[in-house]
Amino acid sequence: MQSVDKLLDPLGAQTWLYIVAGILVVTLIAWLIIRIWDYQRPRQSAAPAPIFLPASTLSDRERWIRQLASAVERAGGSERTAHLLLAAELRRIISERIGQDATSWSADQLRAISPSIVPAANLITSWEHPTFSFDGSGDVAAATQHAISVVSRWS
Repeated sequence: MQSVDKLLDPLGAQTWLYIVAGILVVTLIAWLIIRIWDYQRPRQSAAPAPIFLPASTLSDRERWIRQLASAVERAGGSERTAHLLLAAELRRIISERIGQDATSWSADQLRAISPSIVPAANLITSWEHPTFSFDGSGDVAAATQHAISVVSRWS
């Protein structure tokens, strides 16, 4: 009967250990080089790329004004609901105008799109207090007129 030493070389197990350790060291060095290279390369700004807005037609503006008026009518006299529906409708109009879904964007994200959207984003910000405050008071007629004037100014 043969002994175990003749079947397996006692130094053979150490060879695999050196190979695995060498692969791990090479992998670690490659990972460090990639991380250092990635850290040192220049970063692009986090600001979104500017969006060039298409010209809106008169029929677009008339439709948007009707949509804003319809949102106030759906509120059923509740000032809180009216401000909430106006903000949602204005976000839908902005989404249509920019060609992206902006219905869940914050007012700050809307401001970063284009200078012509900034007044609409400011309106949405001003409607947050009447929508989410305890008393929920706000001038719905003035809010509607401000929204209509902002939408009417878009060229």
